[in-house]
Amino acid sequence: CGGTAGYLQAWGDPSLPMGAIKKLNIYYIGEQNAKVHVTIDGKEYVLTWKITIINAVKEVVVSDDVQTVFYKGETFNAPKIYIYYVDGTKKQATNVGFTGYDMNVVGEHTVTYTFDDIVGGRLTGSYKINVHKPYVVSIDVESPKTTYYLGDAFLTPTVKATYQDGST
Repeated sequence: CGGTAGYLQAWGDPSLPMGAIKKLNIYYIGEQNAKVHVTIDGKEYVLTWKITIINAVKEVVVSDDVQTVFYKGETFNAPKIYIYYVDGTKKQATNVGFTGYDMNVVGEHTVTYTFDDIVGGRLTGSYKINVHKPYVVSIDVESPKTTYYLGDAFLTPTVKATYQDGST
């Protein structure tokens, strides 16, 4: 059984022959009907079926305002994750999970983010953060005695530093 099928034809391309796939816009995202004319043993047939064209991901980007420096005990601030598609559109990812960090451990951490794409696949990326030891926000001197008489023994005061995480 010999036959010939046509070529993919985008809207407005009259240079392709009559036996081409008709009414298929490869630049339209969504469901559409595909139609092809084929000739088998001298008889022409018209075949139709539904196809779905999805928007392919070009790039996944962490927002420019991502926080990469933290102090021990500080709350992790999750950045926005943006998906750039091949058609030029951009969407913010939703239901993003973040793993790989411990805000109570000083050092460099690799934060991994994961989310579902529009067709149910998982997209994953990562970036680095640094957790630093806490910094001093105040220093208080507590003296057991503030008035002395000549010859009194000097009592050593207590110096108390308070860090940004609330520890002393």
